[in-house]
Amino acid sequence: MTRHDDDEDAGDGGWRDYKKSLKPLGAVAVKRTGTAPQKPDQVTIKNRVAKDMLKPGHRAPKTRANDPPPVDGRLDLHGMTLTVAHKVLVRFIERQRAADERRVLIITGKGDGGTETLRTQVPRWLAAPQIAAQILSVKAADKRHGGLGALYVHLRKG
Repeated sequence: MTRHDDDEDAGDGGWRDYKKSLKPLGAVAVKRTGTAPQKPDQVTIKNRVAKDMLKPGHRAPKTRANDPPPVDGRLDLHGMTLTVAHKVLVRFIERQRAADERRVLIITGKGDGGTETLRTQVPRWLAAPQIAAQILSVKAADKRHGGLGALYVHLRKG
């Protein structure tokens, strides 16, 4: 196998003539906009991510099928009495719905297994007519969001 340098000695000089005919591009005119370019340390992380996304062949990060769903708000009822927890829950649901937050996480804790625990009472409160009219669905939370001690609540649009 021969290289290009060896071809120059072959006699016709085609490659050598071509290389000699090339001219440098020279200076390129740049239009100034009046604002100084940003230094790399001034570029925000968001801008860096956006620039990376514009590169050819870039793919947006995929969510995994087993990732827990994102939540818009969370309420932790740990340590509250049943009376206080009920009032806080009703206000929380109303505020989240008014703010157009659709998915909320309600953390009840696993409790001690008794009949009067937050874990047993919260689903009953959510099924009451006052709150049930604002809710589309209630599901047990993913293990990473509290598992048996938490609930996903999907609210209706406000």
